[in-house]
Formats: sequence, C-alpha cells, structure tokens
Amino acid sequence: MRKETVEPKSIWRHFKGNTIEVICVCKHTEDLSTLVVYTHQKDIWARPIEMFLSEEDVSSRIDNTTNQKYRFERIIKNDRYKINKRKQRIS
Repeated sequence: MRKETVEPKSIWRHFKGNTIEVICVCKHTEDLSTLVVYTHQKDIWARPIEMFLSEEDVSSRIDNTTNQKYRFERIIKNDRYKINKRKQRIS
C-alpha cells in the first residue's frame, strides 16, 4: 500500500478518468478494516484503503484513459481549479 494520506473532501482521479470526492475514512463493523467512503456520480461507494492506495501498476491497462500509474491518484490544486471551472461552464 502506498504511503499517502486520504482525507475527507480530497479529490482523486480514477485511472478510467472519473473524479471522486472522499467523504470519510471509516472502520468496518465486523473486521475493523479501514474503508474509504467516496462519492462518484451521485452514488456513495466504499473501498478498502489497501485497494484505494494499491501499488498495482495500471499504466498498461487498455481502459486506462489517464495514463496514470495507480488506480486512484490525488488531483493537484491546479487540476481541482480546472474541475471547478468545468463544472461552472456545464451548469
């Protein structure tokens, strides 16, 4: 697992091109594993943090539209600004 912090309200890009916003990081009631809870296209999803921050290299996958190395990568501030501007144009 990558050594990266996942915080509420952080914006990440999935390797297929979708952006997600983290709602929170929580514990599973049965096995106490850590889960990342996030929104994607108005749905709420949860994924084990080990999978969210997996070191698996997805750069060679055919469906990788972003050319990024990991399944989820944090979007830097400049990209966050661009996303907000894009949302304003669409609205």
